[in-house]
Amino acid sequence: MVLLVIGILMGIYGTVILIGEKGNRFSIAWYLTGGFFFVSSVLLKHGVLRGGLLAVWIAAVCAYTAMLAVNCMHILHACMSDPDENCRELLVLGARVMPHGGPSNALRYRCRSAADYLKEHSDCGCIVSGGKGVDEPCSEAECMQRVLMEMGIDRNRIRLEDKSRSTIENLRYSKQMLDSPDESIAVVTSSYHLYRSLRIARRMGMKNVSGIGAKTKVLYLPSALYRECLSIAMDSVIEKFRRWKMSYTYAHRGGSDDDA
Repeated sequence: MVLLVIGILMGIYGTVILIGEKGNRFSIAWYLTGGFFFVSSVLLKHGVLRGGLLAVWIAAVCAYTAMLAVNCMHILHACMSDPDENCRELLVLGARVMPHGGPSNALRYRCRSAADYLKEHSDCGCIVSGGKGVDEPCSEAECMQRVLMEMGIDRNRIRLEDKSRSTIENLRYSKQMLDSPDESIAVVTSSYHLYRSLRIARRMGMKNVSGIGAKTKVLYLPSALYRECLSIAMDSVIEKFRRWKMSYTYAHRGGSDDDA
């Protein structure tokens, strides 16, 4: 019964996200997770999940829950850190632009956090980063520039990076615009996104990097956290595979050289 209720609630929340965020495709993850619990409830009721199969199911659910919990702890820890007070540049990461050309809630909150810092630190500039998605009327960088100017930030303090399509590209292309990779910078993004963004930035060689977290509407926070936890897990898998591939290639080529 508990699993059935969990499955139904997840399906309802997925619908809320789909409607409230106007077509947010991540709602499918809530439908799939809710469906998993719904089907599990039916299988338990009919005695299909039992014995060894039930043990495997419990282990899988516990491992998945532990992964989410650990990643949430990483996210929370990153949110508690303060930005460097002597940043020379802010890297403001993009978010969705609405069909009418205005910023989504996430994008506006990121701009507000950036604007607050820039007003208090007149020597700091910013790079707004984000390309144009297929369903966006303009690039995220253009939209952010406009919003920041409306918030009182001088146009000359804002540089545009409008080619990126992902967090990795946001940071990679923005890094190319920095005067030096060693200068003190702060990544501005939603609080739940700080941990992954800072981890990627440091992996790219940005040594003096801190973060500024923007708020997220409470209603959408569970969905944002869930998506981010999955993204962190996927990034970890990809990074480990990349390192394994490099090690394997190096060892294989080394063996070939010795044989020669």
